[in-house]
Amino acid sequence: MGVDIIIVSGFSGSGKGTILKKLLSFCPELELIKSYTTRKKRDDADFYSFVTLEEFLRLKEKKFFLECNQYSGEWYGTPVHAVQSCINKGKIAVIEIDSNGFNQIMKSSVAKKYRVLSVFIVADADTIIKRLLNRNTENLEKILSRVNSSLDECECIAHYDFVLPNYDLDTSVAMLEKAFLTGEIPHMAFNAKEYKHRMQHLIWLLGD
Repeated sequence: MGVDIIIVSGFSGSGKGTILKKLLSFCPELELIKSYTTRKKRDDADFYSFVTLEEFLRLKEKKFFLECNQYSGEWYGTPVHAVQSCINKGKIAVIEIDSNGFNQIMKSSVAKKYRVLSVFIVADADTIIKRLLNRNTENLEKILSRVNSSLDECECIAHYDFVLPNYDLDTSVAMLEKAFLTGEIPHMAFNAKEYKHRMQHLIWLLGD
């Protein structure tokens, strides 16, 4: 296919990080770009550059980020030099970002200069709530903030090259690998209306 950049987005709790970790373990041509964030570190495997709010805003002012925005009250940003360095090495830059960051990149000169493949990873509302609760890394208020954000993200899914449901890890990884290697884009349906209705009900139950 000849891809330079793979953009991976998805609902919080959809398992996008797990999919990428497995894919990267056997695809040496891929390189995950290390994003910057102001949120707290979860564990030693948390793949971010952690900075203070003051430092992040200073870097933002200096045009350090290809894209940056707030998600659930914290800042996230993709360093533009890391993306360029990856491509210059002949590798495919993998960028894990939310839909706001995706929109920023697709409107930038980078999307005109390089070949981009975009995927949005989903799961059903019950699975997402279960995964977020099982993390035991955030309080209920943070979890509710994350799932509320997913309701807004539903409106952006149609702008991605394809939707990837994550119910079986091996299947999801194989589909994503095939997409960037062959250009064969899977046509997977996602009922956003049904998802929003169920998630709103679960939010009500959790917040009660």
